[in-house]
Amino acid sequence: MALNAGLVYENRIKNIIRTSNHEKILLLEDGGSGSFNSHDTDLRLSLAGSIIDVEIKKSNAQFGETSFRYDPETGFTPCKDHLSDSFIDMVKQSALHPIRPHIDELLSYFRAFDPEPFHESVTQIPFRVTRNAWLSARKAELLIPIAKIFPFTEQLIVNHYNNKCGGVFYIQIEGKGLFYMGKNPLNLPIPPLTGNINVEVRLKRSGSVLQKGIGQKVASATLIVVGRLKSDIKSPLSLDNREDIPRLITT
Repeated sequence: MALNAGLVYENRIKNIIRTSNHEKILLLEDGGSGSFNSHDTDLRLSLAGSIIDVEIKKSNAQFGETSFRYDPETGFTPCKDHLSDSFIDMVKQSALHPIRPHIDELLSYFRAFDPEPFHESVTQIPFRVTRNAWLSARKAELLIPIAKIFPFTEQLIVNHYNNKCGGVFYIQIEGKGLFYMGKNPLNLPIPPLTGNINVEVRLKRSGSVLQKGIGQKVASATLIVVGRLKSDIKSPLSLDNREDIPRLITT
């Protein structure tokens, strides 16, 4: 099975550091604890005895894709526990709560759609509806108000990583270089991460399968939240440039 592009880039950086043969720069294989998509960072380094965790991103990478449950009584709840409280609170308040009335309207629309006995259980997200119901809702433009892009500052990412299991303060972005996030504990000669984060919210529908009991195709839908960095920043130091590796040691 082919490796995904992000993992290929990550392995490329690890190979550069591993073969740099700098006695004060060591690649630690156990990983850290702060990414969006797992409880491990992509890279852990020992720099003259000081250990740092580094997140690695492709230039076009998403800053995490996660899904949220929705219940009219309890509100929005993330489906996974890898998100920091600051990230969850900011997304819920600024991105999810504004579309809540439109979600309620959509769920109500589905419950009234034929066959009603099948759709009467559509009270929350995720949910299952017939393909015909989904297409009808799309034609009625009920999905449009839910598919939104909300702009945030880089603080959304900074807060997430800084608050994650002891703190992650460095990030390497392909084509842009190495940056610090919020703090620069080792005073590396790099700039802070700046820019905007677009948080995209939408309902994601799975493929349809035939439901024998009603003789119609049925699909599931989940509420997806994706963050994307929008920035023209450039760092003078990059981990994917072998010549820059010795500059990680500042003293």
